[in-house]
Amino acid sequence: MKRAVKHSLGLSLVELLIAMAILGILLAMLSAFLISNQRVTNTQITAATLSNDLRLAHLRIGEIVSQAHYIYPSGQTLTIDGKPFTTGPGALAVLVPRGTTYCKAEGLTATDRDYCGFAYVIEDRAPYVSLLGLGATTNLVIAEYKVVGLEWNPIDADDKTPAELLALTLWNDPEVSPVADSVDAANTNLAGTITMGTPPQKKVALTMSSRTGTLDVNANFSVTVSNDSPKALISGVTSTITLERTVNGKPISVSRGNYVFSKAIPRNALPNAPQ
Repeated sequence: MKRAVKHSLGLSLVELLIAMAILGILLAMLSAFLISNQRVTNTQITAATLSNDLRLAHLRIGEIVSQAHYIYPSGQTLTIDGKPFTTGPGALAVLVPRGTTYCKAEGLTATDRDYCGFAYVIEDRAPYVSLLGLGATTNLVIAEYKVVGLEWNPIDADDKTPAELLALTLWNDPEVSPVADSVDAANTNLAGTITMGTPPQKKVALTMSSRTGTLDVNANFSVTVSNDSPKALISGVTSTITLERTVNGKPISVSRGNYVFSKAIPRNALPNAPQ
């Protein structure tokens, strides 16, 4: 009698299906892990990018403000190239004297009281898309406007405030560039009083100067005026900037504040006056 011999030809269909199911589960778990890890990585990269952008924005604004001889108090309206801006949480404006790092003196005589005006304003991102690119942003930027040749040449003691002179509230032919992208305007304070945080807390960005001069004895100026008075002399700025981007459907927000002293000087020693 011949004995039947069985030959093993491989896995059965049932065994193959079970193996495929197990492999599918393992691949799904691995994919979920990789996707989750990639999302965490994207979030960390975005947060780091925002932090670096904030650092660079504060560095730029701080460099300019530290050289300013006049800071516009909050509530002052400037018209820059036909567009009105009001200083406060959404706009910071300063005057930098000629002959300094950021305001060159080419073509000016030694007796000119010429200044460069710098304004940092929160505005729509659309004009800068070609430079900044597309992305899930707040569609707002902080833009820097720079104008040259502003003149502050008071005739008498009553003209001590630059905001009172038309030439210093109408700025034309500016150079414009973005300083910070994807700005959270509700939590950004450039030069005014704003309510922030939970519970709400008011923060003041402008610091009054305690210095006085011989022209300060009249009623036109006193250190007791508020920092939204046109006659205020500002000695420091605390700018708080918040940037926000959306990653994987979730907002990533980074906030940072920076305090900068200016060269605010007594009104009887007008900046850049000829000696």
